[in-house]
Order: sequence, then structure tokens, then C-alpha cells
Amino acid sequence: MQKKTALTSALLIGGVLALGAPLAASAHVHATADSSAAGSTSLVTFDVPHGCEGATTNTLTIDIPEGIDSVTPTVKAGWDVEKVADGDRVSQVVYTAQGEGLADGFRDTFALSVPLPAGEEGDVLQFPTTQGCEGDATAAWEGEDAPTVTLTAATEGDGHGHEHGATEAAETDGDAAAATTTAADSPLDVFTRVVGIAGLVVAVIALITAIASRRRPTA
Repeated sequence: MQKKTALTSALLIGGVLALGAPLAASAHVHATADSSAAGSTSLVTFDVPHGCEGATTNTLTIDIPEGIDSVTPTVKAGWDVEKVADGDRVSQVVYTAQGEGLADGFRDTFALSVPLPAGEEGDVLQFPTTQGCEGDATAAWEGEDAPTVTLTAATEGDGHGHEHGATEAAETDGDAAAATTTAADSPLDVFTRVVGIAGLVVAVIALITAIASRRRPTA
């Protein structure tokens, strides 16, 4: 009986650990990009799902990887935002809570607009991120735990999500409209209009003549 109880306990503990591992992994700060195409401009959103071992998050420091030459942080209510320069480029973006910060057990998001480098498909951009919490506690998400964006193949466009395909479609529609206008103004159509107007003029003249002849006195 004791052996069965011990075996059952071991299985339960193993099951909890097996389920807890992916849950812990998913609790990391991670990044989501609205565009991952190489050379495009992307809005990268960082999801902060918890504090530092129960402590409230007061600061969030995001390291900007090499290859990204500029960054435009999104202004966030209740937080100050600062761009930290390293020479000619911004190397970090720091959000600092103006009040109580982000309590543990609650999540929030922070967004940066960045031009992705013109790299190769599959290149991984790491954004090491550090949470600063109450009591000098920290949670550093770096290395394998760093938020990442994986580049996909570049698309033809102007870097703002407008692809040449859409432009070509618009040009095709424009050509079709021009062709329709040209067809409407063809010589046959012009001739038909002239004949119609001439017929109308003749009918009006005939009507006027008929009315005048009725009013003319007889000899």
C-alpha cells in the first residue's frame, strides 16, 4: 500500500513539473512584431506578464540590437520613456513608472517602432530586456530567454507595408478605367452622338414650322 502511495505521489509530482515547465517558459517577456520582413518597418510589442518573484515592476529596459539604426518608442500613459544613446545610435529604451508600476499578477505591453535590417531570412534579432522591481529585485531576459524577432524574406515595397503588387493592381485598374473612357470617346460613338443631336434639331425645326403654318391666315 505504501509503495502504491509513493508511486502515485511520484506520478503527481512528475505531472506537475511537466506542466509547470512550459507554463514557466511562456511567462517570459516576449516580443511580437506586426512585420518581420527584412528591411520593413515593424511595430514590436513586448508583453510583460508578471513581476520579479512577486514584486511590482517599476522599470523596463529594452536593449536594441545592432543593425537597427533608429527606434521610435510608443508613449505610454503612467510611464516615462527615455532613449539611451550609444554614439550615433539608440542602444536602449527605458520605461519608468510614474506611480506604483505594474503589480505582480497583472500584464502590460510596451511597443517600439523600428526599421528591421535588410538581413537574411531566418536571422534572429535579440532584444534583451530587464525588469526592475521593488526592493532592487530584477528579472533579466537575455540569452535564450531574450525576446526575439526572426526575419522573414524581404518583400518589394517602400518599407512601410505597401507592396508593389498593390501599386501594380491600382495601375491596372487605372488602365482599365482609361480604356473604358477611350472606348466611350471612339469615333463611332462621337458620330452617333452627332447624328442624334442633328436629328433632335431637325425635329424641333419641323415642329416650329408646323405650328407656324397652322397660324398662317388662309388666302
